[in-house]
Amino acid sequence: MNNALDIGATLNQAWEVFSKNAAAFILGFLLVGLVGAVTLGICLGPLLVGFNRMVLRALRGEKVEAGQVFAGFDMFGPAFVLMLLVGLTVFAGLLLFFIPGLIAGYLLFWSLWFMADGEQSAVECMKKSSALARADIGGGLIFVIVNGVIQSAGNVVPFGGLLTAPLAITMAGSGFSRAVHGMQPQPVDAYGAPQPGQMNIQQPYGAPQPGQMHTQQPYTPPGQMQQPYGAPPPGQLQQPGQVQQPYGAPQPPAPTNPYDLPPQA
Repeated sequence: MNNALDIGATLNQAWEVFSKNAAAFILGFLLVGLVGAVTLGICLGPLLVGFNRMVLRALRGEKVEAGQVFAGFDMFGPAFVLMLLVGLTVFAGLLLFFIPGLIAGYLLFWSLWFMADGEQSAVECMKKSSALARADIGGGLIFVIVNGVIQSAGNVVPFGGLLTAPLAITMAGSGFSRAVHGMQPQPVDAYGAPQPGQMNIQQPYGAPQPGQMHTQQPYTPPGQMQQPYGAPPPGQLQQPGQVQQPYGAPQPPAPTNPYDLPPQA
Protein backbone atom coordinates (compact mmCIF):
# COMPACT_ATOMS: atom_id res chain seq x y z
CA MET A 1 0.00 0.00 0.00
CA ASN A 2 3.07 2.20 -0.20
CA ASN A 3 2.61 3.47 3.37
CA ALA A 4 -0.93 4.60 2.54
CA LEU A 5 -1.90 4.13 6.20
CA ASP A 6 0.70 6.54 7.49
CA ILE A 7 -0.49 7.70 10.92
CA GLY A 8 0.79 11.26 10.67
CA ALA A 9 -0.42 11.89 7.11
CA THR A 10 -3.90 10.47 7.62
CA LEU A 11 -4.36 12.19 10.99
CA ASN A 12 -3.24 15.56 9.61
CA GLN A 13 -5.63 15.30 6.68
CA ALA A 14 -8.43 14.13 8.98
CA TRP A 15 -7.95 17.12 11.28
CA GLU A 16 -7.88 19.56 8.36
CA VAL A 17 -11.08 18.18 6.86
CA PHE A 18 -12.82 17.76 10.23
CA SER A 19 -12.02 21.33 11.32
CA LYS A 20 -13.59 22.68 8.12
CA ASN A 21 -16.73 20.53 8.48
CA ALA A 22 -16.98 20.17 12.26
CA ALA A 23 -20.64 21.20 12.53
CA ALA A 24 -21.81 18.79 9.82
CA PHE A 25 -19.70 15.93 11.17
CA ILE A 26 -20.75 16.35 14.81
CA LEU A 27 -24.44 16.76 13.99
CA GLY A 28 -24.28 13.89 11.52
CA PHE A 29 -22.67 11.62 14.11
CA LEU A 30 -25.38 12.60 16.60
CA LEU A 31 -28.05 11.62 14.07
CA VAL A 32 -26.37 8.25 13.52
CA GLY A 33 -26.37 7.53 17.25
CA LEU A 34 -29.90 8.79 17.96
CA VAL A 35 -31.66 7.22 14.96
CA GLY A 36 -29.67 4.02 15.36
CA ALA A 37 -30.71 3.75 19.02
CA VAL A 38 -34.37 4.57 18.36
CA THR A 39 -34.56 1.92 15.63
CA LEU A 40 -32.78 -0.64 17.86
CA GLY A 41 -29.82 -0.79 15.50
CA ILE A 42 -31.87 -1.73 12.43
CA CYS A 43 -30.91 1.51 10.64
CA LEU A 44 -27.36 1.62 11.98
CA GLY A 45 -25.80 0.02 8.89
CA PRO A 46 -27.37 2.42 6.36
CA LEU A 47 -26.62 5.38 8.64
CA LEU A 48 -22.94 4.45 8.92
CA VAL A 49 -22.72 3.97 5.16
CA GLY A 50 -24.23 7.44 4.73
CA PHE A 51 -21.84 8.98 7.25
CA ASN A 52 -18.86 7.32 5.56
CA ARG A 53 -20.05 8.66 2.20
CA MET A 54 -20.18 12.13 3.70
CA VAL A 55 -16.61 11.75 4.95
CA LEU A 56 -15.39 10.60 1.52
CA ARG A 57 -17.07 13.62 -0.09
CA ALA A 58 -15.42 15.97 2.38
CA LEU A 59 -12.03 14.37 1.70
CA ARG A 60 -12.55 15.14 -2.00
CA GLY A 61 -13.26 18.78 -1.15
CA GLU A 62 -17.02 18.61 -1.71
CA LYS A 63 -19.54 20.44 0.45
CA VAL A 64 -21.21 18.22 3.04
CA GLU A 65 -24.27 18.52 5.26
CA ALA A 66 -25.41 16.53 8.27
CA GLY A 67 -28.50 15.27 6.46
CA GLN A 68 -26.32 13.31 4.05
CA VAL A 69 -26.08 10.53 6.64
CA PHE A 70 -29.49 9.41 5.37
CA ALA A 71 -28.10 8.95 1.86
CA GLY A 72 -27.15 5.41 2.85
CA PHE A 73 -30.83 4.45 2.89
CA ASP A 74 -30.70 4.03 -0.89
CA MET A 75 -28.76 0.84 -0.08
CA PHE A 76 -30.75 -0.11 3.01
CA GLY A 77 -30.90 -3.84 2.26
CA PRO A 78 -27.21 -4.41 1.46
CA ALA A 79 -26.09 -2.12 4.30
CA PHE A 80 -28.34 -3.91 6.80
CA VAL A 81 -27.08 -7.32 5.67
CA LEU A 82 -23.46 -6.17 5.80
CA MET A 83 -23.81 -4.79 9.32
CA LEU A 84 -25.52 -8.00 10.42
CA LEU A 85 -22.87 -10.27 8.89
CA VAL A 86 -19.97 -8.25 10.31
CA GLY A 87 -21.56 -8.14 13.76
CA LEU A 88 -22.31 -11.86 13.84
CA THR A 89 -18.84 -12.77 12.58
CA VAL A 90 -17.06 -10.67 15.18
CA PHE A 91 -19.40 -11.84 17.95
CA ALA A 92 -18.88 -15.49 17.07
CA GLY A 93 -15.14 -14.96 17.06
CA LEU A 94 -15.25 -13.34 20.49
CA LEU A 95 -17.05 -16.38 21.85
CA LEU A 96 -14.20 -18.55 20.57
CA PHE A 97 -11.61 -17.50 23.15
CA PHE A 98 -11.77 -13.79 22.18
CA ILE A 99 -8.74 -13.74 19.84
CA PRO A 100 -10.65 -14.91 16.71
CA GLY A 101 -13.09 -12.04 17.27
CA LEU A 102 -10.26 -9.50 17.28
CA ILE A 103 -8.88 -11.02 14.08
CA ALA A 104 -12.32 -10.86 12.45
CA GLY A 105 -12.76 -7.25 13.56
CA TYR A 106 -9.44 -6.30 11.99
CA LEU A 107 -10.11 -8.12 8.71
CA LEU A 108 -13.59 -6.60 8.35
CA PHE A 109 -12.60 -3.09 9.44
CA TRP A 110 -12.96 -1.64 5.92
CA SER A 111 -16.24 -3.37 4.95
CA LEU A 112 -18.55 -0.37 5.41
CA TRP A 113 -16.06 1.87 3.60
CA PHE A 114 -16.21 -0.30 0.49
CA MET A 115 -20.00 -0.12 0.49
CA ALA A 116 -19.87 3.65 0.98
CA ASP A 117 -17.50 3.76 -1.99
CA GLY A 118 -20.03 2.05 -4.26
CA GLU A 119 -19.79 -1.72 -3.77
CA GLN A 120 -23.34 -3.10 -3.42
CA SER A 121 -22.65 -6.68 -2.39
CA ALA A 122 -22.20 -7.26 1.34
CA VAL A 123 -20.10 -10.38 0.74
CA GLU A 124 -17.84 -8.56 -1.74
CA CYS A 125 -17.34 -5.73 0.75
CA MET A 126 -16.18 -8.24 3.33
CA LYS A 127 -13.85 -9.95 0.84
CA LYS A 128 -12.32 -6.65 -0.28
CA SER A 129 -11.90 -5.52 3.31
CA SER A 130 -10.10 -8.74 4.18
CA ALA A 131 -7.82 -8.40 1.16
CA LEU A 132 -6.98 -4.79 2.04
CA ALA A 133 -6.29 -5.69 5.68
CA ARG A 134 -3.99 -8.58 4.68
CA ALA A 135 -2.06 -6.42 2.18
CA ASP A 136 -0.13 -4.75 5.01
CA ILE A 137 -0.80 -6.54 8.27
CA GLY A 138 1.81 -4.69 10.32
CA GLY A 139 0.93 -1.17 9.18
CA GLY A 140 -2.77 -2.00 9.15
CA LEU A 141 -2.77 -3.28 12.74
CA ILE A 142 -0.98 -0.17 14.00
CA PHE A 143 -3.40 2.05 12.09
CA VAL A 144 -6.50 0.29 13.45
CA ILE A 145 -5.18 0.35 17.03
CA VAL A 146 -4.29 4.06 16.90
CA ASN A 147 -7.64 4.82 15.27
CA GLY A 148 -9.44 2.98 18.05
CA VAL A 149 -7.48 4.82 20.74
CA ILE A 150 -8.37 8.19 19.19
CA GLN A 151 -12.02 7.22 18.89
CA SER A 152 -12.31 6.13 22.53
CA ALA A 153 -10.14 8.91 23.98
CA GLY A 154 -13.07 11.31 24.12
CA ASN A 155 -14.97 9.03 26.47
CA VAL A 156 -12.90 10.23 29.43
CA VAL A 157 -14.80 13.55 29.41
CA PRO A 158 -18.52 14.15 28.92
CA PHE A 159 -19.49 14.48 25.25
CA GLY A 160 -15.84 14.18 24.24
CA GLY A 161 -16.72 11.36 21.90
CA LEU A 162 -18.62 13.83 19.72
CA LEU A 163 -15.23 15.23 18.75
CA THR A 164 -12.93 12.22 18.77
CA ALA A 165 -15.26 9.71 17.11
CA PRO A 166 -15.91 11.76 13.94
CA LEU A 167 -12.21 12.63 13.82
CA ALA A 168 -11.25 8.95 14.01
CA ILE A 169 -13.78 8.05 11.32
CA THR A 170 -12.38 10.79 9.09
CA MET A 171 -8.89 9.43 9.70
CA ALA A 172 -10.10 5.97 8.64
CA GLY A 173 -11.65 7.51 5.52
CA SER A 174 -8.35 9.18 4.69
CA GLY A 175 -6.53 5.86 5.03
CA PHE A 176 -9.13 4.10 2.89
CA SER A 177 -8.92 6.72 0.13
CA ARG A 178 -5.12 6.61 0.09
CA ALA A 179 -4.98 2.81 0.08
CA VAL A 180 -7.72 2.20 -2.51
CA HIS A 181 -7.62 5.27 -4.75
CA GLY A 182 -4.13 6.59 -4.12
CA MET A 183 -5.37 9.96 -2.83
CA GLN A 184 -2.55 11.84 -1.12
CA PRO A 185 -3.23 14.38 1.62
CA GLN A 186 -3.61 17.81 0.05
CA PRO A 187 -5.43 21.04 0.77
CA VAL A 188 -9.07 20.96 -0.19
CA ASP A 189 -8.54 23.94 -2.51
CA ALA A 190 -6.02 22.25 -4.82
CA TYR A 191 -3.95 24.29 -7.24
CA GLY A 192 -5.98 25.18 -10.29
CA ALA A 193 -9.34 24.31 -8.72
CA PRO A 194 -11.94 27.08 -8.44
CA GLN A 195 -12.07 28.64 -4.98
CA PRO A 196 -15.37 28.84 -3.07
CA GLY A 197 -17.64 31.41 -4.69
CA GLN A 198 -15.54 31.54 -7.86
CA MET A 199 -17.12 30.53 -11.15
CA ASN A 200 -14.99 28.23 -13.27
CA ILE A 201 -15.53 28.99 -16.97
CA GLN A 202 -13.65 26.68 -19.27
CA GLN A 203 -11.97 28.59 -22.09
CA PRO A 204 -11.28 26.89 -25.45
CA TYR A 205 -7.70 25.95 -26.07
CA GLY A 206 -5.78 29.02 -27.19
CA ALA A 207 -8.56 31.44 -26.27
CA PRO A 208 -7.64 34.46 -24.13
CA GLN A 209 -8.39 34.20 -20.43
CA PRO A 210 -10.72 36.75 -18.81
CA GLY A 211 -8.95 40.11 -18.57
CA GLN A 212 -6.22 39.09 -21.01
CA MET A 213 -5.70 40.97 -24.30
CA HIS A 214 -5.82 38.69 -27.31
CA THR A 215 -3.55 39.36 -30.29
CA GLN A 216 -4.48 37.28 -33.31
CA GLN A 217 -1.45 35.68 -34.92
CA PRO A 218 -1.44 34.55 -38.56
CA TYR A 219 -1.69 30.83 -39.00
CA THR A 220 1.48 29.08 -40.04
CA PRO A 221 1.36 25.36 -40.91
CA PRO A 222 3.70 23.18 -38.84
CA GLY A 223 7.26 23.15 -40.21
CA GLN A 224 6.70 26.12 -42.50
CA MET A 225 8.50 29.39 -41.86
CA GLN A 226 6.33 32.48 -42.01
CA GLN A 227 7.43 34.64 -44.98
CA PRO A 228 7.05 38.44 -45.05
CA TYR A 229 4.33 39.77 -47.29
CA GLY A 230 5.52 39.92 -50.89
CA ALA A 231 8.73 37.96 -50.28
CA PRO A 232 9.62 35.30 -52.83
CA PRO A 233 8.64 31.76 -51.82
CA PRO A 234 11.37 29.52 -50.36
CA GLY A 235 13.72 28.23 -53.10
CA GLN A 236 12.99 31.10 -55.46
CA LEU A 237 15.72 33.72 -55.96
CA GLN A 238 14.89 37.37 -56.08
CA GLN A 239 15.53 38.86 -59.54
CA PRO A 240 18.56 41.19 -59.87
CA GLY A 241 17.64 44.79 -59.49
CA GLN A 242 14.37 43.92 -57.80
CA VAL A 243 13.89 45.86 -54.60
CA GLN A 244 11.33 44.67 -52.09
CA GLN A 245 8.98 47.52 -51.22
CA PRO A 246 7.13 47.70 -47.94
CA TYR A 247 3.48 46.85 -48.10
CA GLY A 248 1.48 49.89 -49.28
CA ALA A 249 4.50 51.87 -50.53
CA PRO A 250 4.39 53.19 -54.14
CA GLN A 251 6.06 50.79 -56.54
CA PRO A 252 8.92 52.06 -58.81
CA PRO A 253 8.20 52.47 -62.54
CA ALA A 254 8.67 49.34 -64.56
CA PRO A 255 12.02 49.12 -66.41
CA THR A 256 11.96 50.24 -70.04
CA ASN A 257 12.20 47.55 -72.68
CA PRO A 258 14.67 48.72 -75.39
CA TYR A 259 12.75 46.79 -78.05
CA ASP A 260 9.70 48.97 -77.41
CA LEU A 261 11.53 52.26 -78.13
CA PRO A 262 10.23 54.23 -81.16
CA PRO A 263 12.52 54.13 -84.24
CA GLN A 264 14.92 57.04 -84.60
CA ALA A 265 14.51 59.41 -87.57
